[in-house]
Amino acid sequence: MFSVAPLDSDILEAALALRWPDFEDAVCAAAAVASGCQIIATRDPMGFKRSSCPALAPREALAAIRSPTPAG
Repeated sequence: MFSVAPLDSDILEAALALRWPDFEDAVCAAAAVASGCQIIATRDPMGFKRSSCPALAPREALAAIRSPTPAG
């Protein structure tokens, strides 16, 4: 269910290309996208407003993980 996203020069280049004011958030978002993550769990979801991977507060992320996925 959880794993550590790899971090390499491609991820750092992608984070720089995002041109976000918070480089650490940009690195997390770029790593999440490259790893195919479905959710970023963070205490600062507003820092990821422009992320293509949704960012949720820890309680929201846990609720999303625990909720049954729709059949499809």
